[in-house]
Amino acid sequence: MPSTSLKRKHSEGEEASFSTKRQKAAAKTPEISQDFKKTISTKQAFAQVQSEGLSTFVNAWKKSLPKGLPLTDLTHIKKSTSAGPAIDIDGVKIRSAATFERSNDPFVQHGKTKSHLVLPSLTRATQLINAEFYAQKYGAEILFVNEDKEAIDLNNVATSVIHALSEGQSVGLVAPIGQTAEAQDHSIPILFQRNGDNVEAHILDTAFHLWYEAPGDYQYFPDALIDKMNDIGQTTVKQFHDETPRQSDHAGCHADALAVLKDALRENPGERELSVSGDKTQVRPAMLKTTQLPSFLKSQNFNPEEKYQVSKNRALKEHRESHSMQTKVTTTYTFDRKNLTADEKSNVIQKFHKPEKGETLDVERNKFHITKNRQTNMFLRLKSLQYVDRAVKFAEHHGATTAQQKIAEISAKRTVG
Repeated sequence: MPSTSLKRKHSEGEEASFSTKRQKAAAKTPEISQDFKKTISTKQAFAQVQSEGLSTFVNAWKKSLPKGLPLTDLTHIKKSTSAGPAIDIDGVKIRSAATFERSNDPFVQHGKTKSHLVLPSLTRATQLINAEFYAQKYGAEILFVNEDKEAIDLNNVATSVIHALSEGQSVGLVAPIGQTAEAQDHSIPILFQRNGDNVEAHILDTAFHLWYEAPGDYQYFPDALIDKMNDIGQTTVKQFHDETPRQSDHAGCHADALAVLKDALRENPGERELSVSGDKTQVRPAMLKTTQLPSFLKSQNFNPEEKYQVSKNRALKEHRESHSMQTKVTTTYTFDRKNLTADEKSNVIQKFHKPEKGETLDVERNKFHITKNRQTNMFLRLKSLQYVDRAVKFAEHHGATTAQQKIAEISAKRTVG
């Protein structure tokens, strides 16, 4: 299939005027209500978390946040207890478990016996506040599937998306992984774009592989929704889905859904680009900017020097490097036999692992530890902090009662199903 683009098409006669119009559009400051106060930038958040730690950052929010508002949520992931599959080397089995005992990652908290990866996970109220901000600033219309129901009204979601498309060229939907309550803790961004009389649905899941492992017996929600929209018969929906995983943590999907859809839905056509080729979908640079996995960059033929307006006209490499840091990650491997000699251990390790530059190897009685330096992209974690910061300032500005009323109003406008 030939590559298509959602960039505005224009004739040669309007080429020069279009450039001027785009500059004027970019220079125009949108009218944003006083609900939204200036929030911390991702760079400021990075510097603050590195210097003060995440706990200090979050405690400052809690002191200023009116009681009763579910805007902040931190997820503790006990990576030190997760064991990988057994690997057999010459009859000796070894198992791996990732630990953070020697990590300098600012999102890692160290305890006496265990270390935790602490991630900001967005509540629905925080998502709604930021979606409203994006609607006012960028004209990005983002809807959310109702997470408070045991069973989602699929027909209501389908008709709501179709109605939104009748009023605009495109709409974003933050959807769950399945239709039951137990399958609603993962956010999937879907971009619906009108193309003549038909609709293109671009499923921008960060971790497509995860839904196979989720609990319950259900149909993948995006598939069920698109089937329903086609059944209604008002339009034909063509689906595009890139199945390459982009997410490495357990909470980044909620921030990714907002960030990717915002960049894909910007009103100014010079500030967004979505291209389709075959059965692959690419939102560039939105997906490249937020991805946590280098393997996804490779799968998309990532050009590190390419510049984009949504990255403030910086090269993607520069943008990613400005939100990354070198972290140390230790992986502990346990031998299934405790009576191995030093030579036997050395033989197993040599056959199992090829040393890399800059790593260290420590061997104990029945364990060995490999510590590596890794370039870790913090963008989604920092974006999550920015989203919570905006929500906290929203609540501070209005007070608990008025903030709750305004969140309810936003929810009524942006929640479907």
